[in-house]
Amino acid sequence: MNSSDFDAVVVGGGIHGCGTARELSLRGLRVLLVEKQDFGAETTAWSTRLIHGGLRYLETGQIGLVKEALREREALLNNASHLVKPAKIAIPIYKSIGRSKSLIKLGMTAYDLLSLGKTLPSHQILSADAGRSLVPNILEDDLNGIAVYYDAHVEYTERLCLENALDAMHNGAEVRNHCEVSGFSITGEQLKGVQLRNLRDGTKQFINTRIVVNAAGPWVENLTKLAGKEKSNMISARKGSHVIFKHINNAPDCLLHFESAIDGRPLIIVPWLGMHVVGSTETDQESDPQNAKIEMNEVNYLIKSINGILPKANLTIDDVAFAYSGVRALAFDRKGGSTKTSRRHKIVDHGCAEKPNRIDGLVSLVGGKMTTYRSTTEEIAQYVVNKLGHRGPSVDTKHRPLPGGYRDVINEIPMIFPRWSSLHPATKARLMNTYGAGLADLARIINKDSSLSEIITNSNGILKGEVIYGFGSQLAVTIEDLVARRIMNTWAPSLGTESVRAISAYSAEFLGWKKETLEEELHSYFTYIGRFDTKKIIQAAKAEK
Repeated sequence: MNSSDFDAVVVGGGIHGCGTARELSLRGLRVLLVEKQDFGAETTAWSTRLIHGGLRYLETGQIGLVKEALREREALLNNASHLVKPAKIAIPIYKSIGRSKSLIKLGMTAYDLLSLGKTLPSHQILSADAGRSLVPNILEDDLNGIAVYYDAHVEYTERLCLENALDAMHNGAEVRNHCEVSGFSITGEQLKGVQLRNLRDGTKQFINTRIVVNAAGPWVENLTKLAGKEKSNMISARKGSHVIFKHINNAPDCLLHFESAIDGRPLIIVPWLGMHVVGSTETDQESDPQNAKIEMNEVNYLIKSINGILPKANLTIDDVAFAYSGVRALAFDRKGGSTKTSRRHKIVDHGCAEKPNRIDGLVSLVGGKMTTYRSTTEEIAQYVVNKLGHRGPSVDTKHRPLPGGYRDVINEIPMIFPRWSSLHPATKARLMNTYGAGLADLARIINKDSSLSEIITNSNGILKGEVIYGFGSQLAVTIEDLVARRIMNTWAPSLGTESVRAISAYSAEFLGWKKETLEEELHSYFTYIGRFDTKKIIQAAKAEK
């Protein structure tokens, strides 16, 4: 087998693509993972950042999905404890609107029973008085109590995605970001290989492969169309938008799950990096998912919804830090002539399709939840293994930590990391929550050159060594990759603008970039964060007034 021969090519570097590459590589297959942008740069990044069982799915009878998600939530709390943290969630209960206290208690009890053996606390139903102590600014009219339960939250979904790609690479997979599939080689009905194009330098390469796993998320049908398959309505593309507020006055320390008084839609307020994420809206997305942007009516809707449940918040558009929108590819079903979408995933083997759409060697993953990504990718990996007749080692990723999740290594970091005791507490917390056990690798880099422990800028505590680490074994290629998805410096009200020039200058020095390259990288970064900057739509709204 030469360097351009693979058992499987996985297309799509979101959470499901990276997870699939990990599962396949652990089973002994020669795997290539390709992503046209960066790992975790799109749909994975634009979620509410919850790892949850799906409490509301109980109402629609999706017991199996909830049980699976709760099991996977526990696995992530164990295997990625540096990224996935317990989250306390409050739900206000009202006498005259929404669900009754008895119905909510029934649902909470079922939620606890479906997750027996969990490490998180069980639910509580608080009285109205006790609830006001937890959520002092809550709308008090007809308040009948507050339900409290626990799920989990991941600050950096991008890092969760990246660590799956890194583990795949550590187990023999080849991983390429900024690389797209530009064509397929198909003989008769048999897929033989793919044409790749490096989006940084334009170079092309043909890859022989036994199978292609299409995990392109909302772009899944773009790939099947490229392979010559007619449009098949595999997915329903749904845009979800979130607004990030600099601060919400009198918001609770915990997460707050409530129904909008405007239309009854469930929303959640999530404390995040000193700010608050609120969402999500949900609308159809017809255009390219990469063009998804929040609309002013969505911003106003979320502001009004929050002010309705937290009357003293008094939010206005001036309180908005930024916003993001992403597109989910939900599995599309037809039953009895009607259409509906499901949170369940589907594995579509195009070798089983009717002519002329049959393409043996192409398998698409459609839909899926972030919480259940491991069990979903485990399933598709086993499907691929069976289809190829591969005999490899048995794998149990349910009990296998991600690279940053090894707790014994995490516990040693204060002893092995250079100048750990002298670092600011906020810097230490950021490093732990970003890299976990990966700090041992960063420590080895810094131990070779003590100057790499120096801070690049005082505003955020980014170490010089993090740049070396990011562009080295952490697979960053661009400044955007580094700042937004390696050192996680974008996610602040300033969107990283106060320090990106200093970080870029040091990066250019390390990588030997010319001035023109540095300017291009900075321009690309500012174009990227322009997607989230709500100043333009806010200014337009003020002008209309």
